[in-house]
Amino acid sequence: METENTISPEFHFPDADLIIRTVDNMTFHVHKFILSFASRVFRDMLSLDNLQRPSHPHQRVVDVSETSMIWDAALRYLYPLPRPTFKNLGPIALLFAISDKYDIPIIASALEDTILISNLSKRYPIRSFALAKKFNRARLLTRAETELVKQHCEIIRTTTVPEELDYITVDDVRRLEFYRTERLSRIRKYLTTTKLLPTPECNCWERYKRTVPKRCEAWECFVDACWEELRESPTSDISDLRLRRRAVEESECPDAQEVLFRHYDLDIGTLEYEVSRYAWLYPEKWAESKATIAATNEEEREDIEFEYTE
Repeated sequence: METENTISPEFHFPDADLIIRTVDNMTFHVHKFILSFASRVFRDMLSLDNLQRPSHPHQRVVDVSETSMIWDAALRYLYPLPRPTFKNLGPIALLFAISDKYDIPIIASALEDTILISNLSKRYPIRSFALAKKFNRARLLTRAETELVKQHCEIIRTTTVPEELDYITVDDVRRLEFYRTERLSRIRKYLTTTKLLPTPECNCWERYKRTVPKRCEAWECFVDACWEELRESPTSDISDLRLRRRAVEESECPDAQEVLFRHYDLDIGTLEYEVSRYAWLYPEKWAESKATIAATNEEEREDIEFEYTE
């Protein structure tokens, strides 16, 4: 027994010349011109005119495998109707899939914009990254990579496994770890070599008087504390007083408290501003690193020799 079709309450235009029939038997009465303009798949399909004929000879029917809920949301990106709002990435993933299947660029671009102007990539950085990889969304990829580096997300250890996770490769994981390490090393070098106010003649002055610039041993402890903090929490504020307290506890200089909390107080505030401006992604350096690794591997292959026992 054939199930009776239900007509979409929103998409039943009187001048419609195309019917989309979903897997749950809802029909959307729409326009061939709009679907052909938005979707390359529909354009090719309609140009071949290889569709079922309904009772009205001027209309055509396309049977699709998706539900009416998905098609109702998708068509709202092609007509001037309210678009869906999103609390998570689940519905967005479904719409990305239909956009990809039927080649509807306007939906994919709009979804990417939605994620970028919301906090969804911050709340779901791993899945945002996976979606960007699966559906080739360059802007979302950059945003998601930045969030993954900022939040120090460990993709391999994640307990949340979205279906798009398979699109994240080992090379992606290595690249993100490279970005974290590169940023940390640059910050450490900056903190170690930056010019500070002249160090007062503290207890450790004699031991460090030959260094340029001269500085208290407590400063190295402070740099170590900053490095450890930023390694675990990349967005931390290095002017946080607890980092100086940690450095004082680790320092052997009895004047460390005075040096870090009074003498270098303004310096540390300035350094925090500079550290916060460091880039999160280093694609050029990553490309250089990969090229170096590839060259090393090539040299190793050239040195390979086969040995045989007689």
